[in-house]
Amino acid sequence: MPFIVSVHTRLAFPEHSEANLENIKNYTINEARSMLSIGRTKMYDLMNSGELRFIVIGTVRRIPHVEIARFMDAQLLPA
Repeated sequence: MPFIVSVHTRLAFPEHSEANLENIKNYTINEARSMLSIGRTKMYDLMNSGELRFIVIGTVRRIPHVEIARFMDAQLLPA
């Protein structure tokens, strides 16, 4: 079954072309919160506030790896 890129995916993550979207790792909420070392409530707070972007596949939310990396980079304090 081919990977289908929706208009919503392109709007949410314009930095990704259709060709390389197939290689993006999408994490479950539990996987992402474990990577960020945060709790479930904080994870949903970040997602609901727009600080951590996600995609919706059917009724399931997934967080792309690039979004986790972007969020972590934004949290770094200046040297």
